Amino acid sequence: QQLPRQLMSELAFNWVFIRVDQPGVPADDIEQLLTIPMESALENVDGISSITNRSKEGYSFFSIKFEQLSDDEFDSAYQDVKDAVATVSFPEDAEEPFWVNFSSADFVPMVSLVLAGDIPKDELFTIAEELEDEIEGIPGISKVDVGGIEERQIWVEVDPDRLAAAHIPIDRVVSALRGANVSIPGGLLTVGSTDYVLRTTNQFDAVARIGEVVLGASAGGGALTVADVASVQDLWEEPKVIARYENDPAVTLTVAKKTNGNALALSAQIQALVARWNERLGDRARVAVAGDSSKQIESMLGDLQSNALFGMILVVVVLWIFLGFRNAALTALGIPLAFLGTFIFIWWTG
Repeated sequence: QQLPRQLMSELAFNWVFIRVDQPGVPADDIEQLLTIPMESALENVDGISSITNRSKEGYSFFSIKFEQLSDDEFDSAYQDVKDAVATVSFPEDAEEPFWVNFSSADFVPMVSLVLAGDIPKDELFTIAEELEDEIEGIPGISKVDVGGIEERQIWVEVDPDRLAAAHIPIDRVVSALRGANVSIPGGLLTVGSTDYVLRTTNQFDAVARIGEVVLGASAGGGALTVADVASVQDLWEEPKVIARYENDPAVTLTVAKKTNGNALALSAQIQALVARWNERLGDRARVAVAGDSSKQIESMLGDLQSNALFGMILVVVVLWIFLGFRNAALTALGIPLAFLGTFIFIWWTG
């Protein structure tokens, strides 16, 4: 029961892809602002075989090939790359780096789930994130990839006429919003043997607070706020992937296990989790299993066991007929012991 069971062995490709977006910036500036600082940070990371980069308008894309490393060495080198990129000071309008590190398990996921229901987007996405967290909390699960979720976006649409009437340049709106939504590290404060991390935070915790940001004084002597010259909307980004299941909006979740995980045991835990969620959701939504590799694994293991048993019986019968009961009995004991010793060796060596 402790040996991992899976459809095929996991192969690590030892590649990592990084993309950093800075919308609207020309390729030459992308190279200066993003590519060169990242290359400088990555050049001292051990274990990297080669680095390839493409600087395009609006983004910088890195392909990092590692040397032939063991799983533990690759995980360590991958973390070193993340730590190196974290030291780079990106421009304020640059987005967070997007990381891709895949293996053969990403092409054949262990379990594929679909969450579907005719419910509001925000509720569907919230349920999907909670389900993702619960699956990732199962020991032996490597990662859960979620598809069909749209990012929340807060739009501040300035009315040019109201802005002109207030004699306010749009740059003041931008700087006021940026200054009202900050998180500034303040270093470390050492008290005795304890270090305290200092940080000044003043970030928006509600959409309504954005409209309350003061831009200056109005013509009547009161405070001129963002809501006076702009509308603030809580929206969703344009969908990149549209998922539907039985004609209902849906979110997909593909689950991959760790190398030493038992696919059959993990699949059973996920099935139990799905049953609990369906009870919790009732008629509002449902979670369905769209793909499960454990069924094929069970079928193959069943064939293996029945063929092995039939083969051993056939060998014992033939030996009994031609060489006698003693030799047949020794063979009947020797074959299972040989398999047992092999499996113990496999388990012990990992």
